[in-house]
Amino acid sequence: MVEVRIGAQVPTRELAITGGIGMAPLLDFARRDEQLGYDALWAGDSLVARTRLDPFVVLSAAVACSPAPPGSTTAGCRSCPPRRRTARRGRACRTRSARAVGSPVPSHPVCTRRLSIDLDTAKAQQALDEYLQAYHRQPLAVMSYVQAYGYGSADDCAEWPAGYVRVGARHIVIRIGALEPGDQLEHLATAVLPAVRATIEKE
Repeated sequence: MVEVRIGAQVPTRELAITGGIGMAPLLDFARRDEQLGYDALWAGDSLVARTRLDPFVVLSAAVACSPAPPGSTTAGCRSCPPRRRTARRGRACRTRSARAVGSPVPSHPVCTRRLSIDLDTAKAQQALDEYLQAYHRQPLAVMSYVQAYGYGSADDCAEWPAGYVRVGARHIVIRIGALEPGDQLEHLATAVLPAVRATIEKE
């Protein structure tokens, strides 16, 4: 069985959209990510758009606050083009073992998807659509052509990783499809993560 690491992305841009400027909510998210059993913590970046806190600052703070034993979790940075920035940002994937953003871990293909979980599929879809109109100013119907999304029950949200693992993805990054994560991180950890891991084990 291949080793696949599943992590969540810190909602830095979402915090900016809702007017937040403090680190406390992001560090709380990072602690919950770790306590709930995610394998990794990720932060996004953009060179020309979508203001947010610097991902290196966020990840360094998360590492400093982490009670995890050395080498237990991975922290990484996702970058948006242009390519000249991507190459440099790609080296941001780090282990918490250094107690700071330290030695790089091996580079592997990464797959990212925003998820909205709810037993009522229509509610999950509506929540994701409202989120995308606030984030991208475009509805789900439009954004689905250019980005990957998932919504619905835990089983619905757990089906998608298998195909990506088959073609080489070794890091699965979950983005919560909501401006305020609320208890989505917990729902995903208790319902979706076990289903995703079970699906991967069958591959």
